[in-house]
Amino acid sequence: MQVLVNYKNIGQMTQCLPSGFWKSLRKDGSPGFAVASACLAVGLSVAVPGSRATAGDSLTEFQAVGMRYVGTWVGSGTYSTDFPGVAKKGDQFSSTSTCSWTAARSAILCQGVEGIERKENGVQLIYWDPAKKKLRMTLVDSGGNFDQGIGSVQADKVVWKSVGKFADGRQVRFEWTTTFTNNDNTQSHSGFVMVDGVKSNFSYAVKRVIK
Repeated sequence: MQVLVNYKNIGQMTQCLPSGFWKSLRKDGSPGFAVASACLAVGLSVAVPGSRATAGDSLTEFQAVGMRYVGTWVGSGTYSTDFPGVAKKGDQFSSTSTCSWTAARSAILCQGVEGIERKENGVQLIYWDPAKKKLRMTLVDSGGNFDQGIGSVQADKVVWKSVGKFADGRQVRFEWTTTFTNNDNTQSHSGFVMVDGVKSNFSYAVKRVIK
């Protein structure tokens, strides 16, 4: 019998996970990164011998996709909406994030800084859902904002949807597409963030400077 480890949540994790992947460009309206204490709640699922999926198969699938995210990424953009404790709509930001394998290459941890005067920190965890064959992610930023989402892998794209809460208690929803170009060394993010029934579009790109 095999035991598969699935990382379900980030509670409070010690700083750096920018759109790390950076959702780090959360300022842009896409998920962003920030320093927040967090712990990871771990869920265990059992794979019965003889079943189709094995731990090895799952890791192989994830690692093939995960290679696109690993490295150090830099970019800049404009916040598409207010982010409590972080920035106001229209503020400019720059970001630097580093994404690396963790948990025996079963997840990717992205950590970075961004925002005005680079004062925002964040942590993002990206991992694989073997049942749905999709990516999942959890992100927390230094303003106390967080969101969790799922990403559908489509050739050179990943289509993401996430929901979360701002530090002031309001619900926030993100939908965006990440497109990989330039031999996977450029990520272009385009989508929207929805808060209080108001949709704000965003678009920005980050480039990998260290692989």
